[in-house]
Amino acid sequence: MDRFADAFKIREVVIIVAHADDESLGCGGYMPILKAQGKRVKIVVASDGIVKARGKDQENRISVHAACKTLGVDQKDVFFLDLEDQKFEKYYYADIVNKLKSLKMDPDLLITHGGSDLNNDHRFLNQCVLIYGRSVSRQINILGCEIPNSTEWSGKRFDARFYVDIDKTLRLKQKAFSCYKNEVRSFPHPWSMKGLEVLALQRGMEVGLKHAEAYEIIRWFA
Repeated sequence: MDRFADAFKIREVVIIVAHADDESLGCGGYMPILKAQGKRVKIVVASDGIVKARGKDQENRISVHAACKTLGVDQKDVFFLDLEDQKFEKYYYADIVNKLKSLKMDPDLLITHGGSDLNNDHRFLNQCVLIYGRSVSRQINILGCEIPNSTEWSGKRFDARFYVDIDKTLRLKQKAFSCYKNEVRSFPHPWSMKGLEVLALQRGMEVGLKHAEAYEIIRWFA
């Protein structure tokens, strides 16, 4: 993966996810690798960081900053779009795209949700990012990440074609996700420390690695 990032002259990576914790679940192994390569990594959380779907409000904004710090991302490079959790469909695509444009980012690589995810917020945001990342004036690579406890439940195949060796960063990914005290579960739930390891083992086994993260290739320029 180092050779890929260098070959395509990736300087700025923007990870755009629906909810606080998706960045750790989907990209927590790749993020510290990108940072170690000297890439600038920015995180955009589309929601307001408040989970309202479980009977009471759960605040995850503090947790996302702690998780991103664990993964090497500066607090100034973490942004919220303040959309209402699990209700993204009530917004217009254009309004969200304009919110992204207002951040004045300059990505060479965008990472967002895969388009076949079960969660409606994830699928909706995927479309927004594809609009935002249209290669009109420049070429932008786009990858789709998988979110355990969501992607695998859609009944559709996650089209894994891009693999990152995270053997040296899996523990950082687990530590970052552990910042979300409201979200961590016990095994065999996918949001457990063991669950994250099992997925990394599965993805690694597919390509002859010990631990890996898998991504869909939405667009890649040689």
